[in-house]
Amino acid sequence: MNLDTYGISFFPFSEHTILIRFSYIDQIELTHSILSVSKHITQERGDKLTECIPTYSSLLLYYKLPISNISYEIQLLTKLLANWEIQPVNYRRIWKIPVCYHEPFGEDLGEVSQKLSLSTDAIVSLHTSISYVVCFMGFLPGFPYLYGLPSELHIPRRKFPKPKISGGSVALAAGQTGIYTIESPGGWYVIGKTPIRFFDVGQQSPCFLEPGDQIQFKAINTEEYQRLEKQPKNKNFLLPKIVNI
Repeated sequence: MNLDTYGISFFPFSEHTILIRFSYIDQIELTHSILSVSKHITQERGDKLTECIPTYSSLLLYYKLPISNISYEIQLLTKLLANWEIQPVNYRRIWKIPVCYHEPFGEDLGEVSQKLSLSTDAIVSLHTSISYVVCFMGFLPGFPYLYGLPSELHIPRRKFPKPKISGGSVALAAGQTGIYTIESPGGWYVIGKTPIRFFDVGQQSPCFLEPGDQIQFKAINTEEYQRLEKQPKNKNFLLPKIVNI
């Protein structure tokens, strides 16, 4: 693997962590590269690590013990990646997630319509036209940062966050779309809501999404939302298809 090709560099981040930063133009290929590198390092150095945490353009390695010699560990990682080629990651899943964009769920849809000079129908049509890639989780437990939002829907974050956004809210901000998994303050514009629970501490795996998964949003009406809310089963929304990104 030519580290320069992917713009890979290593940085001491804390006594327990090393940050691997990537500099690559295409976000889909970048996400694939980060996840592939994460899998490889976990296989080779997993006994030393608590977890590998991906973001849009970096990978944080969290070590179980304080790193006694960070320079030496970075040398090991450099050699580990330099003698290896990025491999396909074959566990991509596609989820079709129902979203109700009608009032009261799409509470900011009218405001977004005015700011973007688009009809509400056009916003919904654009938002549901894309397969989004889950690049990483953050901000809230299980909150997915999704790549692929059409440029017509890019809108800046709010200058002043709302004090409360309900769990399940599907929102836009700063060229991104995401899903509020629990109630939280937030500066994104809420355009709809899903009845699916994306974070459940009662499950063995509280977050059913993983980086590298894909999401397709499906518009539903209020009656369908209420029906699904009573019996949400996450597995029912997994499409029978495995793909590479």
